[in-house]
Amino acid sequence: MLVVVVIIYAICWLPLHAITIAGDVHLTFYNLPGMNIVWTASHWLAMSNCMYNPFIYCWMNARFRNGFLKVIRVATCRFSNARNVIEMQHMHRHTSARFSSVGNRSNKSNFRSNSTTEYTCMPGRYSSGVLRDI
Repeated sequence: MLVVVVIIYAICWLPLHAITIAGDVHLTFYNLPGMNIVWTASHWLAMSNCMYNPFIYCWMNARFRNGFLKVIRVATCRFSNARNVIEMQHMHRHTSARFSSVGNRSNKSNFRSNSTTEYTCMPGRYSSGVLRDI
């Protein structure tokens, strides 16, 4: 894995260093036509080096891959948890209103749900997160 990271680093940074050294040796090198585009492209390639490391780690290291997936599951569970709570509260409100209004249809207060049920996301070892009533 370390060899791959070093090779990618060298490939990304070599063009920018070659242009910089050529510009230091020959001062007119930067005045060549299209050099600003070449320098910008090589600079972008050099700066993109840090973007490739997580992909290399995920590809070649099982511990990194498992930890990364665990973080994604927790983050996804937290974002989806708020939406699921709203949906569950909406379903609970309509279900309790339907069952409580059977006996007395004239009383509008029966249609309100005064439930204080909270929902949380409990990530398990084999699941990406389960919405459970606590």
